Amino acid sequence: MRKHLPYLFFVISPFMIQVSRAQSAGDYRSVAQGNWSSIATWQMFNGTNWVAAVAPPTQLSGVITVRDSVIVTDDDSADQVEVSSTGVLNIQGTLDLFDGPGTDLQCDGRLIVSLGGTLDANDVANVTVVYSSTAEFDIEGGIRTAITFNGTNLQTIHGSYGSGYIGPPITLNNAANLTLTGTVGLSGVNFITGKILSQGNFIIGQYTGSGFTGQGPASFIDGKVVCIVYDSTPAHFNLPMGKGNEYLPLQFFVKVSPNANESGFAVTIQDSALPSFTLGSSLTKASTVRYYNISNPSNTSIDTASLQLSYDATDGVTDPANLRIAKSDTTGGVNNWVDLGGTGSAATNGNITTTVNFTSLGYFALANATGGTNILPVHFISFAAAVNKQAVVLNWKTAGEVNANNYTVERLGTPSNWAAVGTVKVNNKMTENAYSFTDATVQSSASYAYRIREADKDGHFYFSNEVPVRMPGGGKIVVASLYPNPARDVLHYSVTAGANDKITVTVTGTNGKPVLVQHSAANQTVDVVLKKLSSGIYFLNFTNDKTGEMVVKKVVKM
Repeated sequence: MRKHLPYLFFVISPFMIQVSRAQSAGDYRSVAQGNWSSIATWQMFNGTNWVAAVAPPTQLSGVITVRDSVIVTDDDSADQVEVSSTGVLNIQGTLDLFDGPGTDLQCDGRLIVSLGGTLDANDVANVTVVYSSTAEFDIEGGIRTAITFNGTNLQTIHGSYGSGYIGPPITLNNAANLTLTGTVGLSGVNFITGKILSQGNFIIGQYTGSGFTGQGPASFIDGKVVCIVYDSTPAHFNLPMGKGNEYLPLQFFVKVSPNANESGFAVTIQDSALPSFTLGSSLTKASTVRYYNISNPSNTSIDTASLQLSYDATDGVTDPANLRIAKSDTTGGVNNWVDLGGTGSAATNGNITTTVNFTSLGYFALANATGGTNILPVHFISFAAAVNKQAVVLNWKTAGEVNANNYTVERLGTPSNWAAVGTVKVNNKMTENAYSFTDATVQSSASYAYRIREADKDGHFYFSNEVPVRMPGGGKIVVASLYPNPARDVLHYSVTAGANDKITVTVTGTNGKPVLVQHSAANQTVDVVLKKLSSGIYFLNFTNDKTGEMVVKKVVKM
């Protein structure tokens, strides 16, 4: 099979027009919504013109371009499939991909593998599928070919029924990350760049070939991972997990009792405050920076289990010899921390493994042994800044203030250095604490950053995350005109603001997802082209790039 010819682009300000690549005899393109096996769905290029197809495309065809909604219901084959930005490929039967030169399936539109459907690789390991689209990738059936998620904007995989799976490990090459919703089974991930944001259930099984490569501080799983154990064979899950900007890989070892059914153990990292737990005599402090929740929804009987946790500078490990792992125990309706032993591998950054095996699951956290000096600092649950007229109001929440002394509010502005602008007393409670501070010493149109410096009684100190603030200035944003409304093809608008202010207009649907973005100067009439949008209700979000002020208007597209 021949390779694809490159796409050519010519820039004609202010629009970009894509010139189609040259066609070759044997190429196919969809001309209507329909079934893959129906010739009415396709046209074929005869070397000179596009003509009605006399047979549906197969792996012996040239490039197959899906421009409409095409459904695979039979056992079909293909090579060099291109799903355009307007196309939808819905696999309800089997689509068998063959390995020809170049990419075997390139998706810039939407790909659906429905319940009972299969995207197969014809038993060839070199079949390549590249998903570059920001449209949701729906998996309800099975995929037996490797897929590369390659994009510059956030991408999404969604599994509706919990039966969707991708056999070979996926490759993630998207610094804007990949979101997983619903329930999807993956055999692993080859991280090049980007994170998996698991908002649903990331299923990883106990079988040969499941695993991860390339993980690190910028490439890990943030969210829930469900570890599936099939039998009483000892299972070892090496999970490249993290939370926010913290890479915190963990290892979970578990052996279920003989004759136990297939079981799933859900693992998550939490950064919210725990309920109050009682410490045993061997522990003096449990970390509130974060905790780990490992659950056993099927109540499988466990013969033995152990856990290895990682820690970094945010955890406050200063005495690794006296670092321990604590586990929650709610026997008798009382919340207790149980000492599972362990010793930290080093100060500041390292790992620790339980030395006391356990047979029940729950919460796990780093803890300080009696006589130890680990700081395990105050946990910042949240920190936010808001502009209120000509002042900045800061609000933050913390937990674990056993050793806290005070909070200092620091501001970065002009000159470019951090300076204290106020001090707040602490409540010194292990449970959640809320604080507020107002900074009225700010200037119009200025940009700042804020952070909270927490000082312990023993002299150690830690910082919250940093939050940026831009004070309003310049002209107030006003949508002076917006017509016609309802609109059919073109909408005209005019926004008044400061003389040199720039305006960003984001058009969103009723689901809040952007469908169009454009930029313009203030104080002039501008057109926004709605011709390609479906009929319905949309919202225009006008944002002053200089001041951050935003005005929202509703429009109707006919």
